[in-house]
Amino acid sequence: MVIILGIVFAVMVVMNGALFYVLYSAATVTKRQVSSCFVKELEDYNGYLQEKKQESQELEDKKKALNREITSLEGVVLSLKTSPFYAPRPVSRELFIPTARYIDNEFFDNHKRVNDMMKGVDQDQIIADIRSRHAYTGNREDYDTACRLLEFLEMETSYELCTIPPEEQLKTLSEALKDRELKFLERFLETLGEDEDFDVLNFRTFIREIRTAQDPKMYIRTGDPHRGDGNRDEDLVYQYDANISEGLKIIYQNQSYDFSIYRLRSKK
Repeated sequence: MVIILGIVFAVMVVMNGALFYVLYSAATVTKRQVSSCFVKELEDYNGYLQEKKQESQELEDKKKALNREITSLEGVVLSLKTSPFYAPRPVSRELFIPTARYIDNEFFDNHKRVNDMMKGVDQDQIIADIRSRHAYTGNREDYDTACRLLEFLEMETSYELCTIPPEEQLKTLSEALKDRELKFLERFLETLGEDEDFDVLNFRTFIREIRTAQDPKMYIRTGDPHRGDGNRDEDLVYQYDANISEGLKIIYQNQSYDFSIYRLRSKK
């Protein structure tokens, strides 16, 4: 009987030990899983806090920038209120609009006086004086030859020449040009370097530069679109310029003679 009780007791002890081991293992695994999950949640929450902190800093920076802009605008308003060149003009509901005070009170009188003087200018006399004092010193033959060449090398012809090799371009022009036109081609070839190929577009640029330098015409720009009506002098070219209020501007032999008042000065 004692032996049986001992065996039963031993079995109970073993079972209790096994149960304790199972419970201990389960508790250890559960603790490890709970700890890992908690750390992960903590890391996610820390990232969320960092993101909110960054958003808060951006909002604070925008607030500071807005405050600086408000301060700047307040300074502008204050300067307008205290400027000696502005006077408040009362309107309805106690609003104030700054009104400019002209620094020069005689501006309009001077403007009218200058306009009246310009209207009394004899433009034909100005043109005649410039032509008499600055005689044409260019080469009229070069100018006429350049005009004929540019008329010959119009866009369609130049395009067709561009589609063939450089040596063929040069050969074609050498056969087509005669007399002074051919001499122009020879003058252009003298400007090319040893390694440069002939190009018809560069040749046209060379011709245009000669035409401009030797141009005998006087270009007269005025604000009157009918100023040149009835002109029969081929060397006088009238051009309408909407920016000219009074007077005229003359371009002659690459020189500018300005006797005009502009409505708007252009940067061109």
